Amino acid sequence: MISTQLGIAVRKAGLARQLATIRLMEAELDRRVPRDTGRLRFERRATTVPTPTVIRTTIRYDTPYAIHTDRGPRAHVIRARNAKTLRFRGRSGRIVYRRQVFWRPGAGVAKNRGWFSKTVKRYGILLRSLGR
Repeated sequence: MISTQLGIAVRKAGLARQLATIRLMEAELDRRVPRDTGRLRFERRATTVPTPTVIRTTIRYDTPYAIHTDRGPRAHVIRARNAKTLRFRGRSGRIVYRRQVFWRPGAGVAKNRGWFSKTVKRYGILLRSLGR
């Protein structure tokens, strides 16, 4: 699970702008969320509670792997569990069998890293500046 809670001081004149900015942030998160099965995108829960002094917005993704999509997985060993060996196509194109392999995240993982935290940070700064 991954979540953030933003508390923004509210000026009376800026309430509509701040709520509109929160909606823009939610739309950008929907655009930037990594899509494999689409489950992560549809597990987003956002609640916004405006009070006279503060807007409280909580955004959370309720999947067990959500944090790994933002921070990226660490390099780790993959072991055969249901069979004696893993079977995959090696770099040369041949079929290779191994009991375990050491997996390192590649460029495809790196391009999605920070999709949540960077978006929330950028919009959090913007929302705080609107509240002043």
